[in-house]
Amino acid sequence: MAGSQVTDFTNQVVSALGGVAPAAKLVALSNAANTLQGAANAPVSVAQWQAAVAGWVAARNDLKSELRSYLLQGLPNIPGLDALAAATGWDSAEGLHGELDLGPLHLALASASLTVQPPPVGAQALDAILVGPYQPLGITASIASPFGGDALPGGGSIFRLPDKPGFAGLLHIPLGAVSADASAVLERMPDGTPSFLAVLGITFTTPIQLSFGFSLDRVGGIVGVHRTFDAEALALAAPFFVPMTPIDSGVTVSAAGPVALAISGSRLAVVVVGADRVLRAAFRDAAPGSVWTTLDPIDPDVAVSPLGGASVVALGDQFGAVAVLPDGRPCWSRFVTNIGWLPLRVA
Repeated sequence: MAGSQVTDFTNQVVSALGGVAPAAKLVALSNAANTLQGAANAPVSVAQWQAAVAGWVAARNDLKSELRSYLLQGLPNIPGLDALAAATGWDSAEGLHGELDLGPLHLALASASLTVQPPPVGAQALDAILVGPYQPLGITASIASPFGGDALPGGGSIFRLPDKPGFAGLLHIPLGAVSADASAVLERMPDGTPSFLAVLGITFTTPIQLSFGFSLDRVGGIVGVHRTFDAEALALAAPFFVPMTPIDSGVTVSAAGPVALAISGSRLAVVVVGADRVLRAAFRDAAPGSVWTTLDPIDPDVAVSPLGGASVVALGDQFGAVAVLPDGRPCWSRFVTNIGWLPLRVA
């Protein structure tokens, strides 16, 4: 059964081509889709199915010149993109696919195509119909090495934004002693020019020791293509930034693992691995200006691995914490009101 696949696909096409294609063509496509959908769900005869397929193909092919606009909706004018679209037809089984470069960013695009197989009419099998290609929902991205050769390891994916044209996602690049993460946005400017922005965070696996007992374990930066820096807007926003204050200045937290945060009702909980390899937690009210409790040990008699990090989840009006023992086994504890954290147990 095709369900509503054909009409769902057609609705995407009509939405993308509204204001681009003549209204009469879009109405004809919708009518042909309804006919094809009905025939796909409950075909009456071979002739009826073939007529529905012919009507759909004719209405779809009448939008051949608008296919590019449908496939590339929200994508900027990246060199080589038009060639990929030109090689894709309404009857392309593999959809839009290929690889492109945008500055240091290497992009790989791929989309599937919708094929519908109707049930047989009696003992007579019916031919399937390739309805058409979907738009690419995501783009796989990697960053070229600044030293030449192969691309840097890692990468990531950026996905189509649900509420406006454009793509956004995360990139991760492990480099041994250093790892880099980036939140990336790829958009199309009004004139079609590509606009790319990545906010980078670089973490040193082994912190760099500085003078006077300080160490450097993380730096950040911004990389943009066809983006400008609005110093005035940043200056206006500066008074709204709240200075960072330590949760517990008496506890040193391991930089090897992440910090976990969860909220239950109006209460926040943070769980970390201390430099002493002890799992610790603190609480505060969610209201602005509330003060954190001290980072107290969850189970002072059990050491955990800093590399395993820590996780915390809300369990109704309570919290649960998960960590990793030095031998690789996961362990967990639960905070019970009026009792506190239970001893760590192997999961």
